[in-house]
Amino acid sequence: MNTAEGTKLDGLTRKFTAYVSFAAMVDDSTRSDYFPTLRVRGTKPLADAYDVAMHARGDARRAWRGIRNGTMRPTQVAGPVSNVRWMGTAL
Repeated sequence: MNTAEGTKLDGLTRKFTAYVSFAAMVDDSTRSDYFPTLRVRGTKPLADAYDVAMHARGDARRAWRGIRNGTMRPTQVAGPVSNVRWMGTAL
């Protein structure tokens, strides 16, 4: 990966994930169950690069790109809204 590609991937990583760089996201050995959900417009280059990097290191994880055929419907929240949590924070 050249410097321009790395800079672009770092920017996309900061914009769409909680990681500070693409390398930090790929090399995070503390989260062996982590794979990024990248289904927002503009994240395809990041998802593709993540998949290539994980394949290169022999890791089976790939970026989650969502359901493309439209068969999945949003899940309704069961229970009162006070029980809803996002990233550990009550909404």
